[in-house]
Amino acid sequence: MHVLSSSIHGCSMIVIKRLLLLCTLLATGFAALAQQTTSDESDSLCYFEEDCVDIGNWDIGLAFGWGRKTNPVRNNNDIPLYIVPSITYYGESWYFDNGNIGYTLAEEENYTFNLTTSYSADPFYFMKSSAAGLFYSGFVVRDEDDEIHFLEFADEFNELENRHFTLFGGVEFFIFTQAGIIKLAAAKDLFGVHHGTQAEAQWSYYVNYDRWNFELTLGLDWKSKEVIQYYYGVRPSENLFWSFVYRPHAGFNQRVEGRIRYNINEQWDFLLLAQHTKLSDEIANSPILFESYSNTLFIGATYRF
Repeated sequence: MHVLSSSIHGCSMIVIKRLLLLCTLLATGFAALAQQTTSDESDSLCYFEEDCVDIGNWDIGLAFGWGRKTNPVRNNNDIPLYIVPSITYYGESWYFDNGNIGYTLAEEENYTFNLTTSYSADPFYFMKSSAAGLFYSGFVVRDEDDEIHFLEFADEFNELENRHFTLFGGVEFFIFTQAGIIKLAAAKDLFGVHHGTQAEAQWSYYVNYDRWNFELTLGLDWKSKEVIQYYYGVRPSENLFWSFVYRPHAGFNQRVEGRIRYNINEQWDFLLLAQHTKLSDEIANSPILFESYSNTLFIGATYRF
């Protein structure tokens, strides 16, 4: 028995599974879909034979090349993308996919419903930060406890505090149609880092021609105010003025992504990936950001052991 990931009527993209960390840095939230088939069935579903993974076996891959994700956070470096390992395992219902654990609750020809863990790209923007403190002028504000504060308006920020990683847990629902794959997902912070929630609505369409595979993805990523406040809000130690002034609400990120894959042989694939993410107004209004978007480009090869 084999498992086919992220496929619709033969249009499979297991190479994207092997780039789950890369996709996480892209903030796509693209979770691999485990669709179980028999050996005979998989012959008709797998566009390339190597796209199918035997159930019960570990699958190890490596992507390497050149890539970069622009960082919208002030004074923080762009995120380089050079080498990305991948380790996956799929059982009859349970699966492990590059740090994510899932369980398939229901599966039919046209849909799949999973319990799954996930993580977002937000913490990666804060892996390294620096800023100098330069303050001028100020005014008086009254806080929620009716206390008076004189706040200096900050032209620059002190060094940003760490924003911690967390794991989300929730559900995902895939719908397979001739017009593409629809994904709906929702998840909650499992570790109480920010107690936030995030959700996703995504449409992907695949076109195959000879050894080429083309994919277009459009997505909306909703983040609760707790998520946005934790990652993009301002701490008093960073800037007292903006810690009072900037109070975000929930918002939607919009993204468009294109992938081109060329199958060289059973082990090698060429991959070109480009993505543009427009940050929600709630995030873009954060004073620690200097851009309202993030772009990603990756070009390289994937190898399957």
